[in-house]
Amino acid sequence: MLSQGILQGVLIGSGVIALIAGLWLVRARHADPNDQARGHRPRMARPTTMVLGIASLIVGYHLLAYGLPAGWLTGRVPVDRLWMLGVGIAVAAGASLVLDRVEHRQDQRSGEPNNTPSSGT
Repeated sequence: MLSQGILQGVLIGSGVIALIAGLWLVRARHADPNDQARGHRPRMARPTTMVLGIASLIVGYHLLAYGLPAGWLTGRVPVDRLWMLGVGIAVAAGASLVLDRVEHRQDQRSGEPNNTPSSGT
């Protein structure tokens, strides 16, 4: 069995890595619309990247919250409800990836990328 110190080190290290990955995804640059017009498509759409980045930030925060001594970070999810957090993050990330794939397939079938800007009017 892992000692308490090793477990805390793993949680803190994993939390920092997840936070860095989340920040990188949230701030990731995306392809120029001119690139999309020429048929180049980014691997993930901007909304999918944002969902994955925010999910990674949430996971990183909670890993740190459980790795650091009690009271250092507020807002810890109780241990008996961690499964709800995991399910919520998995559903959000999975749904975003699935919808991204569906949109990509529709773009391939129509033969042109979807470059229409969304407008609120």
